[in-house]
Amino acid sequence: MAEHLTEEEQIEAFKRWWKENGTMLMAAVAIAAGGYFGFGLYQSSQEKSAQANSALYDKMVSAVEATADKPSDAQTAAIKSAANAVTNEDDSGLYGDLAHFQLAKVAVDAGQLDQAETHLRAVVANSDTPSSIELAKLRLARVQAAAGKTEEALAILDKTPSDAFKASYAESKGDVLLSLGRLEEAYTAFESANLALESQEGGAGMRGNILKFKMDNARVVTQADNVLDMSESLANPHAVSIEAGE
Repeated sequence: MAEHLTEEEQIEAFKRWWKENGTMLMAAVAIAAGGYFGFGLYQSSQEKSAQANSALYDKMVSAVEATADKPSDAQTAAIKSAANAVTNEDDSGLYGDLAHFQLAKVAVDAGQLDQAETHLRAVVANSDTPSSIELAKLRLARVQAAAGKTEEALAILDKTPSDAFKASYAESKGDVLLSLGRLEEAYTAFESANLALESQEGGAGMRGNILKFKMDNARVVTQADNVLDMSESLANPHAVSIEAGE
């Protein structure tokens, strides 16, 4: 037998191999090619989607920039229309988050706190961005406090946020507690906010001065209340004896 196959034998061997394996090979090639081009199409689709969302967001920004300090009804309607167009296309990405924040601001400016809460809750529920969720929770707590839902607001602000939001959460907590007359707790919250700011690069700055003013205000009011309580007790010795008996 010859050491090497003749040309005709090689051709015949290849034909037999192709008959047995060719279909499977072509299928594998098709799948691989389909996966590659499919991924390419997916990337292209994602890029086009991002560009479209960016264009919609730019329209919203233009609508906002076109307004005065107090926008007209028509300008407000234009902002809401542009922002809703963004959220309809992108309700979980950063563009959608920013649009919801803008819609929440429009609602707050109009005194529609329930609508503002709805938009902020949408960010909390749907966003893919952790920082957006923390910011939405912070603003949600402020909106709830303004609506008189102080316990709900405190429940949010009592949770420990990331370092970037510690000062803001603590300051907002202090503001809510101050509105409730819980002055010593408010002082502690403002102090925590100031310490969080001082630990950050650049220090507390002007915001730290505001926090120290709030701390002093809470302390002065607390001291004034204590003096008033003492004066009332001295003016009514019978009340003092009753309290001492308790």
